[in-house]
Amino acid sequence: MRNDMEFIEETIAEVNGSIDLLVQMVREGYAQVRTIVDGRFSKDSEVNKEVSLLVTELQFDDLLTQKCDHVKTIQAWILQEMRSNVAADVGSEVKRNVFYLNWLQVEVAFADYVKSDSAIKKVLLSHFGSSINAWETLLLFRYTEVIKNLFNAIRQKLKDVSISHVRGSYLDLDTKYHLLDKLYSMQSERQVLQAYIENPKFENINYLVSSSDHNPSAIDLF
Repeated sequence: MRNDMEFIEETIAEVNGSIDLLVQMVREGYAQVRTIVDGRFSKDSEVNKEVSLLVTELQFDDLLTQKCDHVKTIQAWILQEMRSNVAADVGSEVKRNVFYLNWLQVEVAFADYVKSDSAIKKVLLSHFGSSINAWETLLLFRYTEVIKNLFNAIRQKLKDVSISHVRGSYLDLDTKYHLLDKLYSMQSERQVLQAYIENPKFENINYLVSSSDHNPSAIDLF
């Protein structure tokens, strides 16, 4: 029977592997979009304006990479602490679980990907639909399907481990708050952290995403 360390090590390995593949697929998918757009600028200023907005959306892959790196960094902290002091407060109840925080961050990232993907497809199909061939269209939607499946696998793994029976000081977010505050470089990450600190049962991702729609400067989702 697996012990807690084996369970967490296995989960982290699976999540990290899925994250690496996710980042690769997002980069490839967005590269496909860039290929479609390249050379298709129009003399129509309105079309070019839409293309400029699309180019902004395509910055998402770099920002997603940063957020995924932060998730992996936090999981590396967990492993390091577990291996250096396996028995540290193993029976202690953790009110704020670091895995749950990672789950919240990935939930926000997924919501933002869905918005970005929809915005990109809207521009492509509205302005370049007649010049996009069937193969290009198939690739676009295939990448979206694969990326969403990877996101879902990561979300499920993090949620499962965050609500499991595992207990220990190495999962305690409160002891790592100062490290997390320094690690997070995006305002959206800090807002998720603050929301979870204020309410350990916080899971209203829709609130964060909808708030960003009303006031982008306040939440800055990527």
